[in-house]
Amino acid sequence: THPTLGNISPLEFIPIAEKTGLIYPIGIFVMQTAIEEIKKINKNGKNNLTMSVNISPKQFNNPTFYKDFSQLISSSGVNPKHICLELTENTLMTNGKKSLDILNMLKDTGVHLSIDDFGTGYSSLSYLKHFPINELKIDRSFVKDIPQDHNDMAIATTIINMGNALNLNIVAEGVETIEQKEFLLAAGCHIHQGYFYSKPIPADVLEELLKD
Repeated sequence: THPTLGNISPLEFIPIAEKTGLIYPIGIFVMQTAIEEIKKINKNGKNNLTMSVNISPKQFNNPTFYKDFSQLISSSGVNPKHICLELTENTLMTNGKKSLDILNMLKDTGVHLSIDDFGTGYSSLSYLKHFPINELKIDRSFVKDIPQDHNDMAIATTIINMGNALNLNIVAEGVETIEQKEFLLAAGCHIHQGYFYSKPIPADVLEELLKD
């Protein structure tokens, strides 16, 4: 929130942050805030929710990323299973062997690992066999035209079937209508995110919702 420009979308400021190198300290701040918030939400065992955090390619490939993240986890006392790191296919495939090593170290901390925007990057299915991931997220580009676009319905169904066969959680992005929700449920995808459920809200508003 800028004092004169108002709210600035991540689509605008994240590329600038990546170009200038500010994405790393911003990423650390975001991870720390997310960890503190999920710890607060799950306090006293009242909830059992997971906080997902997007990790940019420059964050993931920073030499100190694993060390900084593991220190945040250990110092916070949060249960690592309540944190899910979201990475894109392109991030993981840029340096396959190095990415695999980092993923295995992250996995050993107990956090969950998710492939964001699945189907829009390299889409090399071989990494699904080797990378220790827990979750696939169906990109909203395959969801937004359901049920009008039969190709999108076929693609979404294929991803769901494959993910379920691999015992992965499947998350559909960009769910905005009851028709999309019902199709995804019938196809076997039971975790959705999108405006059908809620627009982005501040943490304190979320906490009030959870009390209801």
